[in-house]
Amino acid sequence: MIDIQLARPVDGDALGEVHAAGWEAAYAPFFAPEFAAAGVRDRRTRWHARIANGEGAILLARVAGRPLALSWAGPSPHRPGWAEVFGFYGHPDGWGSGEAGALMTRTLDRLRAAGHTRVHLWTLREAPR
Repeated sequence: MIDIQLARPVDGDALGEVHAAGWEAAYAPFFAPEFAAAGVRDRRTRWHARIANGEGAILLARVAGRPLALSWAGPSPHRPGWAEVFGFYGHPDGWGSGEAGALMTRTLDRLRAAGHTRVHLWTLREAPR
């Protein structure tokens, strides 16, 4: 069972673990080891402040109760009238479970309900996932 909810302040550590593990698996190989290690550490600590500051909608997907994916989206600061998916990460333990598709659908539904008709995101072209 996949459960998707708005992230709460208590979810900050879980979001950090999902973000760090997903980023490390997908992107760390593109960077020098020291930079990658610092990136993993930093990603574990960002989410408490983002939740507290109300920086967009942050959704957390749980599979059988375990946090395994996150999305962070809101109005684009670069393209007026557009929404942006600022972050979309899945823990490697959840890859193949279906949580990413369910989470993206929920993310886009929320953006549509907020009146957005266009959305963008970026990723590294060479990233395998």
